[in-house]
Amino acid sequence: MKIYNARFAALYLLSIVMLQIGCATPSRFHATHIPPESLILTQIRGFATQQEIHSIPTLANTLELSGIEKSRIKDGMVADGRIFCCGGPNESDYSVWFYVPEGSDASVGDIVEVKMGALVLKGEPLRAPPNTFQRVRSKLEQEGKECRWMPDNPRLWGRVLYCDWMENEGWIQQSGLFNVWKKSAGNN
Repeated sequence: MKIYNARFAALYLLSIVMLQIGCATPSRFHATHIPPESLILTQIRGFATQQEIHSIPTLANTLELSGIEKSRIKDGMVADGRIFCCGGPNESDYSVWFYVPEGSDASVGDIVEVKMGALVLKGEPLRAPPNTFQRVRSKLEQEGKECRWMPDNPRLWGRVLYCDWMENEGWIQQSGLFNVWKKSAGNN
């Protein structure tokens, strides 16, 4: 099953440009603005093909460091998810990449729980584990019933995911400019 998304092609080109100019920025495959091992919600924008994974060194190397042999890398093992909506620079600039284990029932548009990976600072070698899919929390066709983008104003582009069950399950909204809902590592 080949799932192609033009956004991964754009991310690929961006990765190549960054490597060519020597800009060592943190990986989208690891924790940056969210504490490592915290849970976040993201909406899947697309899945990478096997060819795309192998062509982006960050993706392939991180999977290998996580114990996945190069020969076992397949279509759909890496997803791109948005944590901010709807349009504007935050949607793409702060999207996350995450590993999706085989057998997952995740699809494009689903709202999923992702465990943030290790923190990788500028100039440090990539370390395992990467951001990792945990479970589907809301299928695309259920969007808006218990999970939605907040604040509830479609004209805003800095909205974050919120689900009715979050506070009861110990999720908190992170303060500051990166105000996503998260569940701390100690509460998982």
